[in-house]
Amino acid sequence: MVRGSREKNDRLRVGIVVGLLLALSVGLAGCASGRAVDGGLRAGDVMCPPTCSEPVTCRPCGAKTPPPCERPPQANPGEAWCQVWVPPVYCDEEKAVCVQPASTRQVLISAKYGMRPKVVCSAEAELREKIVPAVWNVKQREVMVCPPQDQWKRIYCPQVELGPCEKQCDCYTKVVRPGVYACENCPVCLAPERRCVTYKPAQYKVVQERFEAVPARWETLHIPAKYKMCRQKVCVQPGRWEWRRNEACEVPVQVVRIQAVPVQPLPAPLTALQFEMEDKAASGEPAGIFTVGDVVRYDLRIVSDGGSKALEGLKIVFTLPPELDFISGIGTGVKITGSGQAAETAPFVLPVGAEVALHVLCRVTAVPETNLTQLEATVLDAEGNVLATETESTTLKAAP
Repeated sequence: MVRGSREKNDRLRVGIVVGLLLALSVGLAGCASGRAVDGGLRAGDVMCPPTCSEPVTCRPCGAKTPPPCERPPQANPGEAWCQVWVPPVYCDEEKAVCVQPASTRQVLISAKYGMRPKVVCSAEAELREKIVPAVWNVKQREVMVCPPQDQWKRIYCPQVELGPCEKQCDCYTKVVRPGVYACENCPVCLAPERRCVTYKPAQYKVVQERFEAVPARWETLHIPAKYKMCRQKVCVQPGRWEWRRNEACEVPVQVVRIQAVPVQPLPAPLTALQFEMEDKAASGEPAGIFTVGDVVRYDLRIVSDGGSKALEGLKIVFTLPPELDFISGIGTGVKITGSGQAAETAPFVLPVGAEVALHVLCRVTAVPETNLTQLEATVLDAEGNVLATETESTTLKAAP
């Protein structure tokens, strides 16, 4: 089985080689039919290049392999055109060659000091406090030992005239007992306690102080590059292949049969869209670098430049990198939902010549190794076909 397939492949290769040799011989015979002498070519004859479907057989001696066939647009039917290799043109010129590249070096500039007067405190302020005790005396006074008391005492009273059905019972009288007084010794304050305060102000003097007039700093010293003039060969005009008409070549007349091909209808033109995206700070101001914890705001703008009717069912899908988390999004009559690294808008309508603005807020959660991350936004039509794609690169750095 394997031996039969190998024999079949060998026969196929031999057939291809024989066909190429026959095509080559026919091309040479047709190209030099008007200039042949004794069945050969004369010295100095130029051979015609074959068509693209045939192997390239004629090329100037020493020239490079010609590029794929590209027909000259100015050729007329019945004319012979040949590919000619035009060699490159060189010249010597002087060119500055960098011997030592430019470099930088950090140089420490020492600080500068000076002397100035300074007022310092030689003795702190003193505040002394003294308490003078109070002066007391003893005085006698009358003090009530037992306060007055009221008592009711039962007495006998004769019967008085009473009305019908009235009855006289017990009778009482009020007896007042006076209070009992005694003398006691009572302390009397002749002079109250006093607090005396004395203040001694602080004392100052002037001394000479050494201060730093100019702080130390690092300066970058730029060392320019060194160049050397060298002579080298430069290509002024590169080599090229060009088509030239060969009037000495007789072209055989060929009959071409044209087969009718059904014409396919042209597709309907697409509506032109402008889709832009830019990263900014959360406040809407331009920002170049963001750190972990910052909020990045992406402003999007989609405009319909042409078309005969409005685009319905448009949707924008956002693909966030791992370093960003979706927070929220707002738009001109468009709702944006999502979480993590995915978000999308609700289907909306874009009228002809109208503009829709969107704002997406994302939080920075990590910093990539290259310090660059990329957010991608894709515009899809109602059938899910991609109409436009826009990406925005954002620079992220670790917090200092």
